[in-house]
Amino acid sequence: RKQERDSGGAGKFRGGTALSFMYVPHGVSAIPQKIVHGYGINPEDSGISGGYPAPNYHTRIKRGTDIQSALRKGAVQDFEELTGEEEALGSICETFQAEQDVFEAIFSSGGGGYGDPLERDPHLVLQDAKNDLISIECAKSLYGVIIDPQTLAVDDEETVRCRDAVRQERKESGQLQR
Repeated sequence: RKQERDSGGAGKFRGGTALSFMYVPHGVSAIPQKIVHGYGINPEDSGISGGYPAPNYHTRIKRGTDIQSALRKGAVQDFEELTGEEEALGSICETFQAEQDVFEAIFSSGGGGYGDPLERDPHLVLQDAKNDLISIECAKSLYGVIIDPQTLAVDDEETVRCRDAVRQERKESGQLQR
């Protein structure tokens, strides 16, 4: 179980993050039938006053992983780091889970953001990145904050330029074409 990175709606006040979990069958060789259900294609938690909605719930399974070996070594891995073949699951489907299969679900949507993400204090965005609540890529693409991946410091000048460019792009795309 963990808080899911990049799952809270972007905003001056970022929405709370979603929770996710992974599991494998324990004490049985397989779960012969699983009914998986999701919440559909619309965000559960909309942003307000310029804030962005939170991403949707999703489920997926990775078949034939090395999870048992990883657990014996005491390693804790993210879903992406597991070996095996990933299978995306529909929002409502029937499947099964074998002993070496890992099921992952983000079982709640994060909260929607409040206010324009470009107005979030860059050092709060940096703190979110350091706390693994958002990625450095998300800091740039949604908040316009440039973080050096080596030093984990905000580049204030580049952040101002990036945010100004996003604002200018918004103005141009919002104008009527004649």
